[in-house]
Amino acid sequence: RSAWTIEVEDERLPADAPDRAFRWLAFEPGQAQGAVATSTTLKRQWGRGRHHVIDPRTGQVASIELVQATVIADDGWWAEAAATAALLLGPQLAPAWLDSLDVSYILVTGDSVIEPQASMRQQHDGHECEQPIGVLHS
Repeated sequence: RSAWTIEVEDERLPADAPDRAFRWLAFEPGQAQGAVATSTTLKRQWGRGRHHVIDPRTGQVASIELVQATVIADDGWWAEAAATAALLLGPQLAPAWLDSLDVSYILVTGDSVIEPQASMRQQHDGHECEQPIGVLHS
């Protein structure tokens, strides 16, 4: 059996952009569990700068620098909660917090991508795949 591959798309780019898929996550055959969740402020928008992520500290639409956070964890609920919390923490605090949780992640600002140092890269079906240590391999 071959690995199950999930594309992570760059929501900053148009839907038809050829390089919109910018990371590929490979789950190895026989993987007992694993989940991927992405939270973004670039979807579900209305008005000027309004989106669906509410800062619980203020009760207002969050003013955040991260525009997308993808988290790879053992459980879907945890990946989703961590991705949304990472958006709120921002690019200065989110990486250290996510590292402390022992999850892998891909964070996107308006002009950069932030990834953990512990990730390994491998080739899969002609694409460079993200294979976080201790999460996606069995």
